Amino acid sequence: MAAGSSSAVRGLLQELRSWGRYLLPSKYVAVYYPTQLPVARAMLRLAGVSSRDTVFDLGCGDGRICILAAEEFGARSVGVELDKTLADAAAAAVAGKGLQERVQIIHGDCRRLDVSRASVITLYLSDAGNRELLQSVVGLRGGTRVVSLYFPVKGWEGQLLRVDRSKNIDIHLYTAPEQ
Repeated sequence: MAAGSSSAVRGLLQELRSWGRYLLPSKYVAVYYPTQLPVARAMLRLAGVSSRDTVFDLGCGDGRICILAAEEFGARSVGVELDKTLADAAAAAVAGKGLQERVQIIHGDCRRLDVSRASVITLYLSDAGNRELLQSVVGLRGGTRVVSLYFPVKGWEGQLLRVDRSKNIDIHLYTAPEQ
C-alpha cells in the first residue's frame, strides 16, 4: 500500500472511531474535531480573555485552546477530556511547552465538574452536549462567559451576547444566568 493510501486509511479509521463513539450508546456527547487555531483564537477574543481569567475547556481534546489561552492571552486554563488518549496528548503538549504552572489537564467526565473557578468556559460539543454539560456542572457562577463553537446553547437564548461569524462559522458568546 502506498504511503498516501496508508495515511488516508488511518484518517478514515480515526473519523469512524470519532463518529462511532458519539453515535453508539456511550458516555461521549460529541465527535472529536480539533478546533483550528484561528477559530480558537477568535473564540478567546470574543470572550475578551485576559491574564485575569481562568478558562475551562470542556472536552479539551488535544489541549490546544488551553495552551492558546495561556500562551497568547496570559490566562490560566483547565482542560477536561473524557478520552484518555486525548487527555494524555494534551498533558504532554502542555508539558512540552512548559506551561504546567498555567494549564491543568484533567482526564475525566465534565458532568458534575466544579467550574466555580471559571471566568470563561469554552465548548465545541453538540446541541445535546452543551445543554447536558451546562446543566450538570457544579458551581457555574452567574456572569461566567460561555463560548460555544458552532452549536448554540438551547434554553440560553436570553443570555446570548453576540454571535461572531467572521471565520465562516458561528461562535456564540453567552453569560451564564444567575443560579
